[in-house]
Amino acid sequence: MSFLDNVSQCGEKYANSFNKYADHCISEMPSDHTYIGRVVDKETYKDTYSNQTLIKRWLVAANGKSYYVNVENADIKSVGQSVRLYIPNNNKDKAFAEVINPATAPDKIVYKENDEDYDDYKEYGVDEKRGITKDDVVVDTIIETWNLADKTELKRVYVMTVINGDTPDEEVTSLICPDGKQIMLEGFRISSSKNDMKVNSAVRDLSDSNKDKVTISYDNGDTYLFECDREETDAKTTLTNISEYWKSE
Repeated sequence: MSFLDNVSQCGEKYANSFNKYADHCISEMPSDHTYIGRVVDKETYKDTYSNQTLIKRWLVAANGKSYYVNVENADIKSVGQSVRLYIPNNNKDKAFAEVINPATAPDKIVYKENDEDYDDYKEYGVDEKRGITKDDVVVDTIIETWNLADKTELKRVYVMTVINGDTPDEEVTSLICPDGKQIMLEGFRISSSKNDMKVNSAVRDLSDSNKDKVTISYDNGDTYLFECDREETDAKTTLTNISEYWKSE
């Protein structure tokens, strides 16, 4: 290796070392810093007066490091939430955090029926007055996802408790929001689509020479009427120009 090559390598090593030292000095300067992080753990303690287990501080992972945030300095509700972490004057002891609540629409929304990953929420659907037990409840979820600027994702999960799943009497009884609040629902019945039901019978009324008046009886007991044009062959019967059907009295 030539003398010039040795000098060049030494120069590169010095430059790299200087850049690392400069970055370290900047990161340690007494200035304000803001990072996007995620809550990864919590520290609890036993309150001697109430005998309850309370949260003392949250552990936030951000910028390749871990930071403790006192519970009174954050609006954090649970592990896994994404937060903006503020460190005033680079003083970790004074760090505070706020949960990220996007003002924009999510990048993706996924609906999942009978989501067994959230079966722990079945207890929210128990209703002693209606005789609904945990075994009667299934859980559906709606998961919203935002793609954040630091290449991470923010997810918010809405959990729905459902009874009589996959039947004409399917009903959503409550909605658990991402902040843990439960909203009780009434009248949220999800009846099966008429296209998914078995047709028990179809009765024609040919009193109108131009139109067939067809009565459809579905397997859930409902009866509907509609008008249509009818074309018959030996192999099949075709109904076309079907009007909007209406429920029979």
